[in-house]
Amino acid sequence: MGMLWFVVLLIFGGVLLVVVLRQQDKQWKELPTLSEYLDAHLDWKTEKGIECSNCNSASIRSWGATSRKDSFRSHICNHCETKLYRTGD
Repeated sequence: MGMLWFVVLLIFGGVLLVVVLRQQDKQWKELPTLSEYLDAHLDWKTEKGIECSNCNSASIRSWGATSRKDSFRSHICNHCETKLYRTGD
């Protein structure tokens, strides 16, 4: 009986992981690409770099879609937490 519960929990955990990863992928794909972001916000590319379209901060962090070393990245404003664009297509 104990082995059956282990298998059920293992299957449930696998399904849950797939659902979470698909949701993260969907959210990442909903962000504009860098070129789309710049096309829509021409004045936010400055000599200092790219600025946030919400608060004009130039402090933007790059966050891996699923891990630190992931080449698929979300770029998020450090000041207001607005998700700005994605890279790594």
